[in-house]
Amino acid sequence: MVEGYGGAVRCFNCVTVSAIPSASPIKHAFNKQVASAQEAMDVRSSVPTIPGSIRAKSKVRDTQRVNSVVERVRVIKWIEEHGVQKGVFAAAARAHSDVVGRNLHNATMKVTRWWKERESIKEATRVSVTQVQEGMKKRFYVKAASGRGPKPADWIIWIYQELELEFRRMQRLGVKLSFQLIAQIARYILAASTGPFTTDTILEGRTLASRIDTSWVQRFCVKKNIVMRVQSGKLKVSLAKEEEIARNIAEHLGEVKFLLSSGKVAEDMVSNMDETHMLFDMDNKRCLGFRGQESMTYLDVVGGGEGMTLIVKLRGGSNPRIEPAMLVFQNANCSYPIAGVKDDVEGITYRSGPKGWMDKRVFKEWIESDMCNPVGSGDAEWIFMDNAGGHKAAEDLADLLQERKKKVKFLPANSTHLTQPADSFIIQMIKQEWRTQWEEKKLDLVNKSAFKQKPKNGSSWSGKLLNPGKSFYLQLAAHCVEKVSAARDEDGISLVRKAMIRCGLAKNLNGVWEEQQLKPELQAIIDLYREDFTRGYNQAAMLEGPSSVEGEQSV
Repeated sequence: MVEGYGGAVRCFNCVTVSAIPSASPIKHAFNKQVASAQEAMDVRSSVPTIPGSIRAKSKVRDTQRVNSVVERVRVIKWIEEHGVQKGVFAAAARAHSDVVGRNLHNATMKVTRWWKERESIKEATRVSVTQVQEGMKKRFYVKAASGRGPKPADWIIWIYQELELEFRRMQRLGVKLSFQLIAQIARYILAASTGPFTTDTILEGRTLASRIDTSWVQRFCVKKNIVMRVQSGKLKVSLAKEEEIARNIAEHLGEVKFLLSSGKVAEDMVSNMDETHMLFDMDNKRCLGFRGQESMTYLDVVGGGEGMTLIVKLRGGSNPRIEPAMLVFQNANCSYPIAGVKDDVEGITYRSGPKGWMDKRVFKEWIESDMCNPVGSGDAEWIFMDNAGGHKAAEDLADLLQERKKKVKFLPANSTHLTQPADSFIIQMIKQEWRTQWEEKKLDLVNKSAFKQKPKNGSSWSGKLLNPGKSFYLQLAAHCVEKVSAARDEDGISLVRKAMIRCGLAKNLNGVWEEQQLKPELQAIIDLYREDFTRGYNQAAMLEGPSSVEGEQSV
């Protein structure tokens, strides 16, 4: 006998069969398991087999997919574009198999159901929800129909309606609305209520007024689809002031129509002057970066915050263009010329002022400039401009204006965003080209390692990007003005002429002054205040000898 793996092993040379010990417990358990399995197989083999023809078929169910509101609207719009006709629902299902699935029968039924419910689907005001987390931004598309979920309390239904009405009223008045103001309005509604819901009404151990907090306001904004928006356009004024501005615009357009239609003023002799403030470093304080970055810094430019003013004048008529411009630099001594800055760049000149802005002294120098305002041999030039403070110098320059054959016409106050061609999109295009060229210059400075690394007058050095200098900005301004002056649209029409036409300071392309040529906002004003438009036309017809300075004299 020898031992092996915890049990006796039979040796035929030394022992007899009767001396062999019993098997180990593990082996015994294994044999018992095999016997049990064999018995189960014998039982199954005795069960009669069911023929395949009568065996029940197992049904495989398609994966259920809930579509978002955006997807449903897309399919509905496709059907509307192709028209409701025979087979259109099946065609829509095939065209949007990625949305409704590839089972044509089920997909057609789904599309048909969406079409029947199209009104409620298209009325959905909120189709997605955006969640911003640290380093990421997630957008979830809404799938459930509006109105699903727990029913709101009666006081919530009531105050939401009242608060929405008050919100719309405040918006029409031009009030700047915020989350804090919405909370105050809600509390005011409760305080002024004479119904069952007031400030002191207790619900679940708390007064209704105490429930108006930041979370409550956010839920209201989500329910009513209210989001934070950025101010665009001019800030609003009272309704009475808006009406006064609109009436003045209508009267101004009537006067312009007579001047151009009657031939009293030649179209080629009408211009528009405006100025815009620029910075050495056109920085909007925004910069691209990777998600998750905790801080964002970038290079500064020496003197980058220093301002300057670009003065441009647009001419309409048969030769539309931007006249040679003037750049006003910031200089405490109002020096001209500035040391080291030559005034020899083609298409532009410069002057200087304490703040780099258009003041009465600079305005006089602009009128006297032969480059910007050459003296013509024919009729006087009509220069339309806003009534900014620096332009008021025209009131004291009657003799100079007459000598240089110029007439200054002030546009209606607070209306230049509608009536001034340069304000429409010309100056915006100039600034856009300015930023493009400036970014190219900054890249060149970085590649050349043009940093301020030497101290000046014993002071420490800053390490900022070097300022390319005033001569560079003169060339930059001349380039931008020249490029925009030559710009044309897809039909080959000069953008300068287009701006003059849309604001009414030039005739239409057919040579006739028409209301249809104006921008939609101006057309709407004329339709609303037709009597003021007619009065402006008649008053211009009665004037015989206009002075050198006309128009609105108050800011």
